Amino acid sequence: MIPVEVVDAALPTARIVPLGLIVAELVANAAKHGAGRIRVSLDHTSPGEYALSVSDEGIGLPAGYDPGATSGLGMRVISTLVGQLYGRLNFGANGSGPGAKFTVVFPDAG
Repeated sequence: MIPVEVVDAALPTARIVPLGLIVAELVANAAKHGAGRIRVSLDHTSPGEYALSVSDEGIGLPAGYDPGATSGLGMRVISTLVGQLYGRLNFGANGSGPGAKFTVVFPDAG
């Protein structure tokens, strides 16, 4: 089971579809490359802005990790979808323990 924590949000379908695809890809990556529990959350970061995060409890990202330099199709798909949301992709250590965390920060459509 993957815990999902979501704030009350009203997002148009044009945003929900890319977000769903991003979650699917990030969760698949966490299951493949991470370990332990996978967590998904959607929070408000500031008025008019959301943050979608997927984290795991594995060993974390290798030093110098650059998602734009990976050869995998998944990160290229994620980068394209983040662009469709006019968002940005942040990544690094899981702030609540061991592992990696990927966060997509994007503006509210309204």
